[in-house]
Amino acid sequence: MAHLTEEEIEDLKKIHPQKRILRFIYLVCGNFIILLGLLLLFTGFDFGIKFEDINISFIIDLLFIVFGMIIASKYFIAPYYLRENSLKFVNLRSLREPVDKTVKFYSLTISRLVATIFMIMAGVISFLIFGLDVGHEVKYGSAVVLGGPSFFYVTGLPALGFGFCLLLYFLLSLFKGRFSKSKNFLFFYEIRPGFPWLTEVPKKDIEAVRYQNNHLGPKLG
Repeated sequence: MAHLTEEEIEDLKKIHPQKRILRFIYLVCGNFIILLGLLLLFTGFDFGIKFEDINISFIIDLLFIVFGMIIASKYFIAPYYLRENSLKFVNLRSLREPVDKTVKFYSLTISRLVATIFMIMAGVISFLIFGLDVGHEVKYGSAVVLGGPSFFYVTGLPALGFGFCLLLYFLLSLFKGRFSKSKNFLFFYEIRPGFPWLTEVPKKDIEAVRYQNNHLGPKLG
């Protein structure tokens, strides 16, 4: 594997005809999946998934919508030969140039996982105590109005909703990164659930670098 010349690097900035078409394929497929998820959600399609007599098929609908949004967002990939947030499985030997140094790191949002566990536990405990009854014979009394639903609907159900949303966020935010440096490039390879992205940055095009960690606070520029 040889190092690229300046002319070869400049050639990588030209429009890739296949990527130009691929961007529109991502957009069409992503929007189709989003519309399918919305259709399933609003029509109440039943996947037959239940938890303690509660139909949770809507979670599948939400996953359709999120997946479609991820696919549609790939319309904004750069249409050049140079890779920018490109969907690609790679290893160090398949990069454009031999790598000099590599740094690996992982990201796991533990705080959101803990919040997820507490919220789902609170929702389940509320369900086990109050149940799903509605009417004048609710065991521990009705919430909101006389003869209304059990207190699960105003305590446990919101907790379950937020808990499952946080769980989805936690799963989608799992991150494994690998930064590599060669003679002429910086390679940023990130693996998120089911989606590996590769970005190539020619060193001579870099004007400034800033490191920022929103969770820990330090900013380096």
